[in-house]
Amino acid sequence: MKLIRILIVIGLVFVVIAGSGLPATAQEDVDIESEDVDVEHAADRAEVESDDVDYERDADRVDVESGDYDIEQDGDAVDVETDEFEYQRFNGTMELETTDGNLEIDKRSFGVEIDFFGVEIQQVGDELEVEDDSLDYDNDGREGDVDVDTDDYEIEQAINDTEVKSDALEYALTDDTFEFETTRGADIDVEVTGDNDVDIEVNGQDLEQVDDELDLESDEIDFENGDGRTEFETGDYDIEQDDTDLEVEDGTLDIESDGEDVEVEGDG
Repeated sequence: MKLIRILIVIGLVFVVIAGSGLPATAQEDVDIESEDVDVEHAADRAEVESDDVDYERDADRVDVESGDYDIEQDGDAVDVETDEFEYQRFNGTMELETTDGNLEIDKRSFGVEIDFFGVEIQQVGDELEVEDDSLDYDNDGREGDVDVDTDDYEIEQAINDTEVKSDALEYALTDDTFEFETTRGADIDVEVTGDNDVDIEVNGQDLEQVDDELDLESDEIDFENGDGRTEFETGDYDIEQDDTDLEVEDGTLDIESDGEDVEVEGDG
């Protein structure tokens, strides 16, 4: 029989209930412990901890760790680490790092830096530099329309419109859209549109961010956070939380807390 312990706190009164199929009970703080998962829920925070998942949410901050995934978000500031990439966004800057290279977009200076497969691309406004072992291209933006075609590269540049293609990558930048795609190595596709819409795919892991809304999806997890609601799902766990309600399922337990009542159902 699974042992489930719930600690419900009202002022200095402590009530301990053991068992399953528990009735709804008014409370301020909830502490639920079982063999597989510990859950703490209060008005301004929630924690779920097990051998496979560590979930914390406090006001606008969310921190989730599970397997190869580490997700931290505070408003529109984001740090995501997986076994395929690391993504950071803060203060108008977006950074992506993979085993094949990295890129950075700085909205404050309208600058782009890319370093993949030994190819370096730097662009600020209409100033563009492309460099590798076989090419050194530098345009200060005052030469008008440019079209360069070599054995390894195609470079087209006009006002607010740049395209770079090689056997390893494709890059395009206009006044409102950034696109980057690898054509060898890891399968990487990045698109940034408008001011805050980011879509990144690395080897089947898909990340999307619009302002403070963040989605990350892969074969192992599904994470969504935004507009006061957080959902995190793995093969064994399903966690859903909004401003007041928390629900945790792990295959054997179903825990629901709405800030006033708590209910636990599971194997007895």
